[in-house]
Amino acid sequence: MKVTKPAFTMLSILTTASLLAACASSPADPSPTPASTASPKADDMNKKYAVKAMTILYGNPPAASGYGIQAINDRYNIDFQFNSVPSGDYNNKLATAFASGNIPDITLIEDSTQTFYNYAEAGAFLPLEDYIKDYPNLSKIPQDVLDLMTYKGHLYGIPRIRAASNWVLSIRKDWLDKLNLPMPTTYEELTNVMKAFTENDPDGNGQKDTYGMAMSYASGFISSVAAFTPTKVMPFQSWVEDGKGGILPGWAAPNGRELVKLVTDWYREGYISKDFVLMKSSQSEEDFLLGKAGIHGDFAFNAYSPERLNKARAANPDFQWDVVPPLTALDGTEGSYSLGSGFYGFNVLSAKAGSDEGKVRRLLQILDDQMNASGIVPFGDGEEGVHFTNNADGTKSYTSLGNSERPGLYLMTNPIPEGDFLINPSLPDEIKQIQKKAIDTALSGTPYKDASLGVISKTKIDKGEELSKFLLDGVVNIIVNGEPIDNYDLLIEEWKTRGADQMIQEMNESYKAKNAK
Repeated sequence: MKVTKPAFTMLSILTTASLLAACASSPADPSPTPASTASPKADDMNKKYAVKAMTILYGNPPAASGYGIQAINDRYNIDFQFNSVPSGDYNNKLATAFASGNIPDITLIEDSTQTFYNYAEAGAFLPLEDYIKDYPNLSKIPQDVLDLMTYKGHLYGIPRIRAASNWVLSIRKDWLDKLNLPMPTTYEELTNVMKAFTENDPDGNGQKDTYGMAMSYASGFISSVAAFTPTKVMPFQSWVEDGKGGILPGWAAPNGRELVKLVTDWYREGYISKDFVLMKSSQSEEDFLLGKAGIHGDFAFNAYSPERLNKARAANPDFQWDVVPPLTALDGTEGSYSLGSGFYGFNVLSAKAGSDEGKVRRLLQILDDQMNASGIVPFGDGEEGVHFTNNADGTKSYTSLGNSERPGLYLMTNPIPEGDFLINPSLPDEIKQIQKKAIDTALSGTPYKDASLGVISKTKIDKGEELSKFLLDGVVNIIVNGEPIDNYDLLIEEWKTRGADQMIQEMNESYKAKNAK
């Protein structure tokens, strides 16, 4: 089958695979060792170190100097050079740093991919297994998370811990109530709700100007993953079990064909936006909050925030939201949302920093403090009246200085999860209640993880992005053009001949080897 190229371009799934193309994929056991294997020595804090750190940025960059940096410098006796790089540029900056050999002392790596293993193979990172037992918070990191950044017996990363909850679907409860509709529990019921949201004037303005679900392809289906995960089809480069003891990626999963057919029907009927191909996740969120669409997906831990609720209620004071439970899968089996990996990104220490054990321990102390759920003052909100004010409802409002230089903006990791640690006790009760429901719902049933975590394939690192784009573009062509569902089978066959067969074989070999341990 010749798949027509769409007139749009999918947002590339970031990868730095090409950085170390010259590195062998499985040479001999790497030789780097910690700076010292003797009994650990306490850091007396007398020596001042220059500390360079690079991390990913999703908002405005914090100030290069000011209260926050000074508070950190004073506490740790360091000259802290904090480089926060916008997310869209991060992998390019990472490539440049590693290609030049100018690796920061602490660097955020987004995921444990083959590229990470290649860096470790090349001796770029300091092994940490002999250190973390000496730090109260680092030593609490779950072993299954640490295993994902362990290579050939050496631990190379300190994860930015996240709770296990991942995606959920949000729905306009006020629209359900207005149309006397029950909460959907199956895909058939979800389709009926989307139909009613599109055709039955849920906002009551007398116009046909609403639709069912806000979806975005330009951001890699990020706002739609929650709708797909209950049927165990993942549209990113995530992999799921194939029911035969192996794993398959994304849309090629067992329920993929039926889901493509379902989404094609949604598109034809107008239950999803005709512009979803070009929409970014921020645009689909706008459609949901401002009353165009009745359903939207996002991460459970940040789907429900005061800012989003205020924006929605400014557009419609009657706005109410709720959490959709995991839908029964398309094959009739129990549905469930997917689990997160337990972390998002991890910090590595450069091998060069490892030449000075005192510096290593200073760096690890900083990371350990940042993982203290009770908080460390230099990584907090700053000074009351200068960086923030306390509101009557228990929340904080940040001043302009607080938004630019408070110490908490320089965090490189997250606290260890302890119960509902993600739910800020100072939030309004309405928000706390919906956040708890979202987290509980995301973990209900039998949630599952991406089966490719800790699994590697040379073909995937060499051609994975290209293969993923080919498959996803082909799927969207079928949806948008209303092609016969048989074209999906032809698409899968061509995808396999382009290298996916070899990738699947290698991934399964690695998967079985990992699970045989």
